[in-house]
Amino acid sequence: MKEISDEKEFSSTIALIMLIVVTIIVAITVAVWLGSLTFEDPTKINIHQQIYSAKHDVGILNEYAIFEISIENNLEETRKFVIVVSAEENDVYSETVELVGLEKRNIVINQRLFLTGLWTLKIFEENKIMDQYSFVTLSNDVEAELEITQIDQNNFNNNLLTNILIVLVALLIVGIVSFWFFKVRHKSLKNEIKKAIHYLS
Repeated sequence: MKEISDEKEFSSTIALIMLIVVTIIVAITVAVWLGSLTFEDPTKINIHQQIYSAKHDVGILNEYAIFEISIENNLEETRKFVIVVSAEENDVYSETVELVGLEKRNIVINQRLFLTGLWTLKIFEENKIMDQYSFVTLSNDVEAELEITQIDQNNFNNNLLTNILIVLVALLIVGIVSFWFFKVRHKSLKNEIKKAIHYLS
């Protein structure tokens, strides 16, 4: 009877774990869905950038960066936004945009990248950063291509490491489940052998 009890206990444990996981997933899904219905972002900001490689956030010295910015005020009150472009912590461009209630505005900025290093575009409302975008400017296309290659290699290594960790975790879970399964079956087999020996004797 003990092996039956062990099997039932093991099955109950697995079922409980699966129930907890499913409950957590459902709870998160419902919370996100309700949040999307209940709360609307009072500001919608979209920044689209055109540089040497927007995918890798890399620009080239003396080329132009084109920023297409869309700001939508979903409130009925007038709001003021400040757009700042900086190079290595020095502000090189600033523009104030005032939106009345429910107004949407599109702004285009053409900025020559006259310095190497980190460039940042920030959008403020009062002293709060509402959105931002950063990229690095390099001296020429040779340096830019080397940087892009390095970024791609780092992304590949990170994805590979993540996949390896996922596989290791999956193997660990399978190993634990298999261990408990064979442990229960082993106990059951020992009891059956004992019963057979006792019966034959």
